[in-house]
Amino acid sequence: MTVDIGNENTSAHFSNRGWFILMSIARQFGWNPQGTVEPYWENEADAPEWNGGYSSNDGQRVRREDAAELAGALERALLDADGFAQAWEEATRSLRCLYARLDACANVIRQEDGSVVVDFSDLPTTKVEPETEKPLSPEERVEVFLGWGSNARELIDVCRGGDFRIW
Repeated sequence: MTVDIGNENTSAHFSNRGWFILMSIARQFGWNPQGTVEPYWENEADAPEWNGGYSSNDGQRVRREDAAELAGALERALLDADGFAQAWEEATRSLRCLYARLDACANVIRQEDGSVVVDFSDLPTTKVEPETEKPLSPEERVEVFLGWGSNARELIDVCRGGDFRIW
């Protein structure tokens, strides 16, 4: 699954992992998400209860003010290469921890028709830590900053174009 974002001015494409990491970096540099505007549902009866989230790609709208704050946080991150790399490390560590919890706890149920349903209802509340990793070297931090910095700039470009949708 991927995340496409855009408005009438520009668009960008991210992996789910990339989107999560950029949102996390922005939060670490002061972005306080305001919540998204519910997408239009063709059949309102099928519409899920909307929680204002950014992680699905249902066509929800990020407001102009929220987009500007998101861009500002990422711009602050780009002014601090070391802080950006640290935020990236923290985001990837959090993501690995989440994946470890899901892998350890998901109940995979094969249906009669051959489809698979994954039940996360019994997730434990205890924290699962991934294996200990060594910190990034100075060279690796530069690589993270250069590579992920370009992704951040793409997101900033969309945000500076005003409100946008997440597809």
